[in-house]
Amino acid sequence: MFIPYKVDVDFSVEPIANFLIIGLTCLLFILFSLQWIDLDFYLLDGFNASLFSYGFMHFSWPHLLGNMFYLWIFGNAVCAVVGNATFPSVYFLLIILSAIAHLIFNDAAAIGASGAVNGIIGMYLFFYPRSNISCMWTVVWAWGKTFSIKAYWLISLWFLKDIIGALYSEAPIAYEAHLGGFISGVVIAYFMYKYQWIKPQTTENTMLSLFR
Repeated sequence: MFIPYKVDVDFSVEPIANFLIIGLTCLLFILFSLQWIDLDFYLLDGFNASLFSYGFMHFSWPHLLGNMFYLWIFGNAVCAVVGNATFPSVYFLLIILSAIAHLIFNDAAAIGASGAVNGIIGMYLFFYPRSNISCMWTVVWAWGKTFSIKAYWLISLWFLKDIIGALYSEAPIAYEAHLGGFISGVVIAYFMYKYQWIKPQTTENTMLSLFR
């Protein structure tokens, strides 16, 4: 019904690492579209190399563009706060953790970056819960109209939707990977903040402020 298109987070660090990850993921999909690489290698089908490779391949252009769109919106802000040197390691870890969550609760094959992207969104929620996210309506009667919503409201709704999907939906969507990635992202962000692996922020600016 609506899509986010901008976050109101200002950052001084150019998120080069996120640009490179998006570029690599798009390049691999182009190579797959040209039938230069085999899709089977990238299917998550057990505790093997696919734990990592599945996060860099997609079934279709809409699948790819949807994930990369959200990675662009939220990943740039997260990359800026954790740094270009650290961001790739965090992203790769989120790919693996979301894969493990999927394999524990779902035996269906999976592919795509959505688990890791949800992890990045979880990190964004921890770092910027009170930020405003600009959204645009996509329904016919309100097409093109925009509104702003706090990050903790919007992302909480997404999280609830994934929980409902994991419990009741029969759609071929890796909801378990979404949830595993999201929770992992929040936990990783918490420990990075707690142990000052990133530039410290005031408590009022993080997710911790929501529980005070």
